[in-house]
Amino acid sequence: ATRTMQQLAEAEVAGTDVTVQYDTVDWLVPGGAWHYDSQTPMSALLHIAAAAGAVVQSDPALPQVRIAPRYPVSPWDWTTTAPDVQIQDDIVTGERLQLQSRPQFDAVIVAGEKVGVAARVIREGEAGQTYAPQQIDQLMTHADGTRERGRNVLADRGGQAAVEHDIPLFPAPLGTGEPGLVLPLQLARRVAAEGTWHGVATAVRINATRQGAAVDVVQTVTLERHYTDAD
Repeated sequence: ATRTMQQLAEAEVAGTDVTVQYDTVDWLVPGGAWHYDSQTPMSALLHIAAAAGAVVQSDPALPQVRIAPRYPVSPWDWTTTAPDVQIQDDIVTGERLQLQSRPQFDAVIVAGEKVGVAARVIREGEAGQTYAPQQIDQLMTHADGTRERGRNVLADRGGQAAVEHDIPLFPAPLGTGEPGLVLPLQLARRVAAEGTWHGVATAVRINATRQGAAVDVVQTVTLERHYTDAD
């Protein structure tokens, strides 16, 4: 039977205490389009998320998983979007940078399989001549899905860096530039000595050490920086 993407995700956890928070583009999938063999519920959820250009996140406390876009905000919109957190130099105790690069893709073909649609997704305002690898997925059954899958594919392009920051973890934000816990997929504004730039959090690692009666808690936040499309 015809189901929405959200309904397909919820079916994978039916009968359990786990719930799905579906926070990305939704569309209808005709009967017969979605099928798999010998996959766990989590593997199926990962496939459903990937079809929408999304990822699966677990909740740190609740029996819940969240499906959200890999790029909630496209890199070319980072500088004009209000950030979720701001990180200033005086709160960073350590920083490490690893450069990474992708071709400057400006177009991608996204298509379904036996049942579905096909689309050429082009970055607005560009020529559409440098193609990312073609995306074929049985769940590509609607233009809304092809557009969102293509947007996330084209967001991962150009000159980039993964920048790790060691930041003291406070119970709650103390003020501007002193964030509380930074979560993956949040957009961060980094105020540094060489200038301000933006990045999306891709990972957070927390480490606690005891020094006498005090406990020192540090979060290591990895921000994905885009030099070509952002700043």
